[in-house]
Amino acid sequence: MPGQTGAERLVDPLDGIVGNDDASLQAVRSLLSQYGGIAPTAVPSPPEVQGALGGVVDRLGGWVYAVAIVVVLVVFTLVYSVGATVGSAVKEAPDAAPPPVAVSPAALPSTVLLPGLPKITTAPYKRPDGSAGLLGATYPAGADVQVVTKADLPFSLGWPRLPAVSFLGESSTIAYRQIRTDEQSTGRKVPPDLKIALSACANLADCVKDRPAFDEEWTKLFQAPVPSVAKDERTWLTTQDKPYVLTMTRAFQSGGQWWLVGMTVTGRPGEEPDVQRVLNDIWRQTS
Repeated sequence: MPGQTGAERLVDPLDGIVGNDDASLQAVRSLLSQYGGIAPTAVPSPPEVQGALGGVVDRLGGWVYAVAIVVVLVVFTLVYSVGATVGSAVKEAPDAAPPPVAVSPAALPSTVLLPGLPKITTAPYKRPDGSAGLLGATYPAGADVQVVTKADLPFSLGWPRLPAVSFLGESSTIAYRQIRTDEQSTGRKVPPDLKIALSACANLADCVKDRPAFDEEWTKLFQAPVPSVAKDERTWLTTQDKPYVLTMTRAFQSGGQWWLVGMTVTGRPGEEPDVQRVLNDIWRQTS
């Protein structure tokens, strides 16, 4: 009722069991009726239900409440256990298979040379002594030649005029060079024109074995005839006229390292001696 205490709302849950406080509720309502509250009313029940319940309650007394509490706790425990089991099963379900581990390459052997050419050390130049060469003309003893030492080759060589060196690049195993007469010193192009290919090998036997593939690669690049005439066990030579071209492949050792050198040198008519001197000097420097 407006302005009243509303105490009847607190009566039912006083003992913690919902819906079993009709007697207490009726008693409170009787007390409150004198203040204008609702008069106590009886909740009709079928006679047989009242009799059965009354008999059970009379026999069990306060145990009814205890049994009800136990039942509630058992049901709650079962539900909680089932829920926890299901949740654990969900969490423990196998996830999707992880991605495969990236394959890591094995470390390279320590004997592998990277890049394909070992460090090049240029050998000192052997001054001309007038001795015979592989063919044709040679530099006379004490000849005034221009020594080429900055071509990054394992040997030096003599050039008849002021030289100009060009680095033509490297493949995985072969380095390419070009040596010509410096045009600024003459004002025109003056033969000879020398092109060189250089590759490393483990020993003389490997150099001989690798030579055919080496010759095929560098002569194709320089558009030169393949050296085909064996002059000794480590030298191959070819001569071509019009234009005059000499090509040579040679296996040699410098600073403890074995090398294959391929070279093609060209000249105009009348320049044949210069072409021969250049080839013979390289042959002598790599002896």
